[in-house]
Amino acid sequence: MATSAERPRDATRGPQAPRPRLAAISGLHCAPLALALTNGLTNGLTIGLTTALTLACNFDSVEAEGEFGRPVALGSGDASPLPRLAYLPEPCPGTQGGCSEVCLGPPDTCDPGACMPVLIDSATAITMLADDTTVAVPERTCFELRSAAQILDPQAEATVLGDSLSRFRFSNTPVVRLPRDPSTLAQPFSWRTGTAGAPAYVGGVIGGNLLREFAVRFAHHREPDGTRFEVTFYREFPGSEAVLADQGRAAIPLQFPGLLLGKDITDVCLAGGQSCDYLSTFDRERVASALRPSRMVLDACVAPPPATVEWVPDRGRCRLAAGPASAAGSYHSATGASGTRAEEDRGCVVTPAPLDTTDLDRGREASLVVATGIAGLVLFEDSARRLLNELKLPPCAGDGGDIGSSHLGAPACIDGTIGALELPGWPPAGSKEQPLLQVRVRSVGLVPGLASSSGPSACQRLERRQKALKAQCDSAAAGNSPRLGSGNSCADAALDTAAVLGEAFVIDNSSGSPGPNPERWITTVIIPADHPMVTAMRRDTNPEALQPDGLIGTALFSDSEVVLDYTDGTPGVRISCYEPDDGTCVALPRCSATSDGGATTPACCFGLPEDLLISLINDNSEYACCAALSPATAAELNLQAVSLGREPPCRDL
Repeated sequence: MATSAERPRDATRGPQAPRPRLAAISGLHCAPLALALTNGLTNGLTIGLTTALTLACNFDSVEAEGEFGRPVALGSGDASPLPRLAYLPEPCPGTQGGCSEVCLGPPDTCDPGACMPVLIDSATAITMLADDTTVAVPERTCFELRSAAQILDPQAEATVLGDSLSRFRFSNTPVVRLPRDPSTLAQPFSWRTGTAGAPAYVGGVIGGNLLREFAVRFAHHREPDGTRFEVTFYREFPGSEAVLADQGRAAIPLQFPGLLLGKDITDVCLAGGQSCDYLSTFDRERVASALRPSRMVLDACVAPPPATVEWVPDRGRCRLAAGPASAAGSYHSATGASGTRAEEDRGCVVTPAPLDTTDLDRGREASLVVATGIAGLVLFEDSARRLLNELKLPPCAGDGGDIGSSHLGAPACIDGTIGALELPGWPPAGSKEQPLLQVRVRSVGLVPGLASSSGPSACQRLERRQKALKAQCDSAAAGNSPRLGSGNSCADAALDTAAVLGEAFVIDNSSGSPGPNPERWITTVIIPADHPMVTAMRRDTNPEALQPDGLIGTALFSDSEVVLDYTDGTPGVRISCYEPDDGTCVALPRCSATSDGGATTPACCFGLPEDLLISLINDNSEYACCAALSPATAAELNLQAVSLGREPPCRDL
């Protein structure tokens, strides 16, 4: 890991003198090659068509320059939650200044000089750009990406468009140029993405083949004056594992075997009937390919019951609970344990309750592919039936028709149907005549992949980490540090990480008492298991990973920071939460034990109850725990101290 952020560069500087390329180094062979690509995505995905490709050199490194380490505003101003930047179809170096106009409709209706939004989708294998062509044309090329704050508002003013400046330039990047009107292709699709409720046209997709070269940070924060949504690119994400844990980042390595996936052994590359895979420039024993693995597959516990730890100061200890002030005995664990005995358990050994198919109040293990270009969560129908009681679920709306107006104990609820789900490069899933079922799933727990091919289930690992959090809480409630001693039976469990998105724990609902609220649950679309995208996604990740059950998309972006860390030796995601006391995002980073009564580290404070954190800070001077408070709570604590004539305890935040 790097130890400091990279210095951003000026994104609007003029042309520079060309830098030496590998093609100019003596002894390297560079020649045009006509390629025919056949990859594991040929069933339905346009980029799998046999096409022609001209390469400048047989070296596959993407060259990039721009504002690395600096947040860049993602597209906003419309109803779609998808992460998008702006793109102006032109050669590099691009036009200085902002966009003169932005086209929000189909690319074939856009003026040549108009900027278009482009989708950032980690599940798309290869970057795709709309262009003036009638066939799919793969090539290595250069293009620039621009910031997109408020430019997706149809009423955006010229000053807003003028701020859409070029922030990144990517050279020597493999892309597929596709027709602006893709209905002319043999396997047509649409540049429209999303659902009828929040549709959006894009002029391209930034795919995994580019993203995999970087660490990509998405920051989503709901603020009083609107939602802030940003993306930051890093050549390597800065900070050691200990520093990142102290920032509240839960590191979630990929599912075993811990590798990026997506290049099947049957994928081939042909040139004039001959193989065009080539020996690597620097390692003559290895074969390089135009196709690269980029899929991130995570171990997940789908719809675990809400769980947190509650401080009981009168007893000097903590208990597991469905939420703050929940009734005694209301706790259910991720593996089906329940009742006061489960709430008070002081150990970290997880003993799953016997599997009962009629018991809906427990989590179910799943394998999810990270797909930043889809809204919420997508489950494949065969998996959804296994995970969610054959989809025999109660309605989300009560008798009054309002979501959440009735008490729900199920892991999900029926939220109606939608006409279709559209993804660039694929035929639509569903139609007006055959609509898709939409449900709301109460939560998704993400845990690190195993180090071997077998071990505890995802829900067992999640429950084990929650039990370790209770042990940390018990230690703090007894007047000690939340950092466990090395002799504590839960010290090893606290080294694990976990993150829960959706309704991680319950808070007061419309009835005035803690209870489930489907408005806080994750909107989920169920798509047929025989859809071409599902077939290709499963084939691309098997046999290395478990068969994917679905895609996790913008469900990751809920008052959170999510880093897709492709550059780490063990790729994965890093998740932290802006509002930890809200209950819709909980991140539990690695809390290392101490053998000599060492100082409390911020990492060991995350996930603890807010009232206990405040007590630790005010009464025990555990100022490290300030990092685990929400910004608003920390600011309030500082103001309170100043009003009493004391130094603000959390002034370093």
